[in-house]
Amino acid sequence: MVLSRLKVSGLRNLESVSLNPGPRFNFITGDNGSGKSSLLEAIYMLGTGKSFRVSQLRSLVNIHTQQAAVYGELSPSGFAIGIERGAGTESHIVVNGDRAHSASQLAAILPVQSITLDDFQLFEGGPRVRRRFLDWGVFHVEQSAARSLFKQFERAVKQRNSGLKSGKISGSEQRAWTHEFIRVSNQLHALRTTYAEALMTEFRAICSRSGTFGFGQDLVVHYSPGWDHKMTLAEALERPGNLERERRTGITQAGPHRADLRMTWEGLPAKDVLSRGQMKVLGHCLKLAQIRCLAREEGAQLPIILLDDLAAELDRNHLAEMLGLIDSFDTQVFMTVLAAEQLPAQELWHTNADQRWFSMVAGRILPNRLQE
Repeated sequence: MVLSRLKVSGLRNLESVSLNPGPRFNFITGDNGSGKSSLLEAIYMLGTGKSFRVSQLRSLVNIHTQQAAVYGELSPSGFAIGIERGAGTESHIVVNGDRAHSASQLAAILPVQSITLDDFQLFEGGPRVRRRFLDWGVFHVEQSAARSLFKQFERAVKQRNSGLKSGKISGSEQRAWTHEFIRVSNQLHALRTTYAEALMTEFRAICSRSGTFGFGQDLVVHYSPGWDHKMTLAEALERPGNLERERRTGITQAGPHRADLRMTWEGLPAKDVLSRGQMKVLGHCLKLAQIRCLAREEGAQLPIILLDDLAAELDRNHLAEMLGLIDSFDTQVFMTVLAAEQLPAQELWHTNADQRWFSMVAGRILPNRLQE
């Protein structure tokens, strides 16, 4: 799937922007503050209903217009998707003219993966950051099963927590809700376990490509399911004192909602040992491993890849290795750079892929021109 047309208005400092991207590499150049990252943010929003930079979408709406809108056309499917957001309203998502009731519909139609300088958050961020990262892969690799399962789990844990908070649960009601929670949790745990193993296989393969990423071989990523792995979830919920703690807090204390990816380096927490630069590079590699996992699936739809300002901090060897790997995926890419000179020479990343260049100035795109 290729984003063949993009229109954006009222998002951050972007004016009415329209462009026809190419099917492979699309480079967006411009000074800091010109709107390059906002353009990537618009594409990400079109595929997820979210931002990769902020948690609250209302901060994206231009204060002068009070309305942000992103519209895209996809080929060869012919899908047309759009998302609008007012300063004080919920997002309005439309697919082929019909109102969509969930952002997961966007994710199924237009998968996107962002690779940014904030990828160190996979190490320094909380468990929720890593669960979101893990479940992105589970959703896209096991889309038919995962989409329904995530909804079932959300409903099961919400129902069980509601019962705990009410304090008026009979024994039979509690057992029924707990049984459903365990059933769905075990299914989600199985999908996550399988995916985590595949992810680490691809991550090791990336790290062994060359000496550039070789230091990643010492990183150990362990999937923690959200309870003591030496016992079943049912046993964890029945541990002495657990139910009393649950009733006191009104929150289910064990389950997939507490899962994590624990990252260690020589037995120590990786975030305490690695430099910020190392964490960024390995964070990029983990996301590239996700795309490799997806590429292994027959008939899978690879995501649009968004690369934001990587040339500003990665050395040319790391950047060339990363671009070469991304080139091998044969998918659409959008990358921001200050100028073409920031990119490594093409012979270093061995590409003959189609390239289109767009220049941004003060929230506007200048007439398209190919830069040699």
